[in-house]
Amino acid sequence: MGWPQPEATLEPEETGKYRLSCLEFFHAFLSMLVFAAVAMFDKNVVQCFYPTPSEAASKLLIAIPIGIGVVCSLLFVAFPSKRHGIGYPLSRH
Repeated sequence: MGWPQPEATLEPEETGKYRLSCLEFFHAFLSMLVFAAVAMFDKNVVQCFYPTPSEAASKLLIAIPIGIGVVCSLLFVAFPSKRHGIGYPLSRH
């Protein structure tokens, strides 16, 4: 006994709009970059890798996550996705 199969099928013309495009991979890469910036530049992680950073390194470790966040946010706004996440209602577009 396997998983139940959905009864609704898509027409071949409609399946094209559900294919992954370069934009989805771009969004995935940016999301991983933001996650890495938040995770790797956490105070505890930084203390593990750099127990006593210099003043210049300390300023850099503060500026990098902010810069990554700003750049990725601007790119997300410049190249929006039409996909919906899990739990979000469909838009009228």
